[in-house]
Amino acid sequence: MIYALRWNCFNASKKRLPDAVFKSKALKQVTLRTKTMKGQYINNKGQVEPWKAHYDKYGRIKALTDYNAGNKARGVPDTYHTYEW
Repeated sequence: MIYALRWNCFNASKKRLPDAVFKSKALKQVTLRTKTMKGQYINNKGQVEPWKAHYDKYGRIKALTDYNAGNKARGVPDTYHTYEW
């Protein structure tokens, strides 16, 4: 779903998404009835960090999971954040 929302930013002449698409994590507010979104964030070291966000029925973020894909070998666990409204 995140890719569908960000597809509008697609620049057909460059045949790639702009860098700004990957510089942020999950949206805090989305359209009603959106349950989950997945995406990737590129940190300041250039490493890809996948994430998955969960939303309530009003489109507000209620939980975010940061998957530490590059740090599993070092024993760094995935991080799960919760939000209250």
